[in-house]
Amino acid sequence: MREIKFRAWDDNEKQMVFWDDLRDTKLFDDGFDNNQCTLMQYTGLKDKNGKEIYEGDVVEITFETCKQRGIICFDDYRGRFLWKDKNDIVWGLTDRDYGNEVVDNIYEVKVNP
Repeated sequence: MREIKFRAWDDNEKQMVFWDDLRDTKLFDDGFDNNQCTLMQYTGLKDKNGKEIYEGDVVEITFETCKQRGIICFDDYRGRFLWKDKNDIVWGLTDRDYGNEVVDNIYEVKVNP
């Protein structure tokens, strides 16, 4: 069974708040007001280094001959997580993507996805 947890980007503080720390923040007391924060769900998957993969993460996938970066998003219609590249090509995200590596997230991005 997949573990259900979240992280939140706090727009006021400009920082990521992870699951274990959410209850101790003003975000929790305010009921996660959408004007103040953005919630992102854990996909239940980890990258090749054991790092948890969340919605909004920039993930680099290694194909046979190249590496490509994309963003993790949730498909409301199909109820699943997807990996979307810069050309809007969408792939299903599975635990068989052994070359996955979280390199950033959309809020603290240091490189272009």
